[in-house]
Amino acid sequence: MAVVVVGREMLVTAIRGFIEQQGGDFSAQMAGKLKMVFQCAAVVTSLLALNHFEFAAATSHSLPDWLYWSLHSSVWLAVISTVYSGLEYVVAAARILSRREA
Repeated sequence: MAVVVVGREMLVTAIRGFIEQQGGDFSAQMAGKLKMVFQCAAVVTSLLALNHFEFAAATSHSLPDWLYWSLHSSVWLAVISTVYSGLEYVVAAARILSRREA
């Protein structure tokens, strides 16, 4: 999951740098903004789960159901939206570059 997220960030940054160096506009899209929201939610729920595990180790409690499902949902939403927005940026870059060649 981490490789997908970091790989997407590196790819989009490289594409953005190349297109903007050529004088093109490669502004952020809504999918990228939603991806960031889902990633932030995944970080928050991950930190809550880690904090709970630290407490649970001392008291032998398991992760509450709401936190378990929130954690898994937010992480998978982050990964899926990362892949989707990455593909959306690649398609947008291909369109921009094909117009420049024509």
